[in-house]
Amino acid sequence: MRFPLAGLTLVLIVILPWTASAGATSALNQLFGTEPTIRVGLAFGSGAPDAITLAAPSPTDTLTLSQGGVAVMTLPPVSYVRLMGYGYTVAQGLTASAAEATVTSLRQAGDLAYLVRMGASDQVVEGMYRTEAQAAAAPAPAGGTPFGPAGQLMGSYATLSAAQAAAAAMVAQGTWAAPMFAGGSFHVFADPGWSTPAILGGTTTSPSGSSGLSSSSPSVGTSSPSVGTSSPSAGTTSPGVGTTSSGAGTTPPVVGSTPYTPTGSEVEVVGPNGGILCIVAAGDPGLTVTGSQDQVAFRGVSYRGTLTVLRLPGAGLTVINAVPLEQYVEGVVPREMPADWAPQALMAQAVAARTYVLAHLGEHADEGFDVTATTADQVYGGLSAETPQTDADVQATRGQILTYDGAPIDAFFEADSGGHTASSQNVFDQALPYIKGVPELPGYPIHRWTIRATPGQLAQDAARAGVNLGSVTGLMVRGRGASGRALHLFVQGTAGAYEVSKDAIRGFLGLPSTLFRIHSNATVTVVSALSTPVTYNGGGGLVAVGAQGVPTPLPSTYTVEGASGETTYPLVPTRYTFHGKGDGHGLGMTQDGAQFMATKGYTYTQILHYYYTGVTLTTLPYAQTAATPGGQLP
Repeated sequence: MRFPLAGLTLVLIVILPWTASAGATSALNQLFGTEPTIRVGLAFGSGAPDAITLAAPSPTDTLTLSQGGVAVMTLPPVSYVRLMGYGYTVAQGLTASAAEATVTSLRQAGDLAYLVRMGASDQVVEGMYRTEAQAAAAPAPAGGTPFGPAGQLMGSYATLSAAQAAAAAMVAQGTWAAPMFAGGSFHVFADPGWSTPAILGGTTTSPSGSSGLSSSSPSVGTSSPSVGTSSPSAGTTSPGVGTTSSGAGTTPPVVGSTPYTPTGSEVEVVGPNGGILCIVAAGDPGLTVTGSQDQVAFRGVSYRGTLTVLRLPGAGLTVINAVPLEQYVEGVVPREMPADWAPQALMAQAVAARTYVLAHLGEHADEGFDVTATTADQVYGGLSAETPQTDADVQATRGQILTYDGAPIDAFFEADSGGHTASSQNVFDQALPYIKGVPELPGYPIHRWTIRATPGQLAQDAARAGVNLGSVTGLMVRGRGASGRALHLFVQGTAGAYEVSKDAIRGFLGLPSTLFRIHSNATVTVVSALSTPVTYNGGGGLVAVGAQGVPTPLPSTYTVEGASGETTYPLVPTRYTFHGKGDGHGLGMTQDGAQFMATKGYTYTQILHYYYTGVTLTTLPYAQTAATPGGQLP
C-alpha cells in the first residue's frame, strides 16, 4: 500500500506485534541481564607485532599493568611491551651514547640491531628473532654471542621494586638479569652462565675480538666505565637473590636457582629510557593495561576500557580492547557511516552494529577476542572515532537489537546494494529467513562503476586465490539471482578451467560487488542459421564458412561485416571490462539506502524492518530500566 505524505510517495511499513516464547525471553535475561563486555582484536594473527607502545592519552594519566586481576606495576609514560627476542649480542657493557652509536652503525650497514638495557649495562643485540630456532638458522654476526631468554628463575619478592633492586645488583656483578612476574609473584630472571659484559674502549679494535662487534661496526668510543664494581640501585649488596624473602641486607649467592625455559609467552615491559622494567609471562590471561581515566592509546588511537596483550605460541603480540557494549557501538557507528548523516540512519546503524556483535560473540575465542576491528566484521575506531552526534544516536537506541525467534540475528549490512539487496542463499550457502532480497525505494541513487583488466591481471588474481589458470582466455557468468548478482563464474585459462560461486566471485576478481556484466574486446554477436542473435565472449567457438561450405578455424584476428561496416576482433580477448553496480555483499541493510530512507522521512525502526524480514526490535534487559544518558529510549 502506498500513500502520499508531504508531497512524497512513501511505502507503508506495518510492524506487527511479536511475543517471544518464555524460553527465548529467559535466555535473553540470562545472557544480557547486565551489559556485556566486547573483546575486540586490534592486532593479531599474521599482523601481530613484535613490539607495541601502550600509552596514556594525556601526560597526566597513568597506566596500571595487571594480570589475572592482580596489579603488577604502574607504567611510566612512553612505556611499551615487546616480545622476548632471540639473537646475537654483538656489544656488551656500553654506555648509553656508545650503545646508540653502535646500533646506528649496525643499522647503517644493513643489520637489524636493537638496544637491550639491563640496569647499568647496555647490550646491542642483532636479530631479535621470535624463536630460538629462527635465531639458530640466521647467520651469526662475526664475534656475536648467542642471546636468548632461557635462564634461571631466582628468588621471590613481594614487590616489583625489590625484584628490580635484586636484578640490578646481579647486573652490577656482570650477570644478565631482569625482574620477572610469573606465577603471581616477582622473581629475578637471570643467566648466571652468561659472559661478563665486555668493556669497549679504544684499545679494542679487532672486529672479532673481545668487544664482540661485527665487522661492519668500528670500535666505539675511547673509554667505558667498568661494569660490576657497584650496584646502581641496590647498594653493594644483593637483596635476597635466590631466597624466598625480600631479604634486605642479605648476600646469598646468585646460583642454585630453578632452571626456567620460557614457554614462548613472555614479553618485556620496557620503560621510557629503554630499560627492561619487568618480564612477564604473558600467556592466558595476558597482560591488561588500564588507564587512570579509563583510556589507553595504541598506535595513535585512544580506546575506552582496557587493552590486553597476549603472546600466543609462535606468533607476535595480540592486542585486545575490552570495552562495554554501548561504548563499543559508539566507536563503530562513525566508522561505518558518516557522522553527519541523518540521525534516523545513524540510529539504524547503531541497532545493526549492536545486533551484529552480539551474534558474533566468541567467534575468535581461540585468539582471545570476539570480533576484529576491521571490515572482516565491522570497523571500530574506539574513543578516537566518537562524535557527540553519533554518541547521542547510540544512546537513543541503548540496548536495542534485532531478534528472530528470540535470538540476535546476523545483522549483515553493506555500503550500496546497486538497487536491489540479495537473499542470503544467493550470497552464502545458508538461507537465513530474515535476509531476503528487497528492491531499494524509487529514487535510490544507483552508483555505477567500471573496472578494466587484462588476462594477465586476471591470472594474477587467480594465483592469489591459489588457482593456476595460466593466461585467462574466457569468462562466463552462469546464472544470476533475483537481484541480478552473478551466482557462478566459469573461468577458462591456458592451463585449465575453474568455477567460482556467489560472494567468492568478487574477491576472486577483485570487484566491489557481484552485480556486474562482462564485456571484452573479443565479444561479438552473430546471427545463427535460425536468425537468432548469439553473443560470444571471444571467437573460440566460431568458424568461417567459405563459398565451398567448408568450415575453417578463425585466425588470431578476424573481421566481421555488420550493418555498421567491418569490425576486426581478436580470437582471444586481450582486454576485459566489468560494468557493475553496488559495493559489498548485498545482504541486509544498505547504508546508502538507510540514509536515503531517512531523508525521505522514515524512522530507524521502519528502515530496519524494511531490510530485515520478520524481525523484532527488542530492548535487552540491562537497558530496560536504566537511564539513558543524553537521550531517551524510543
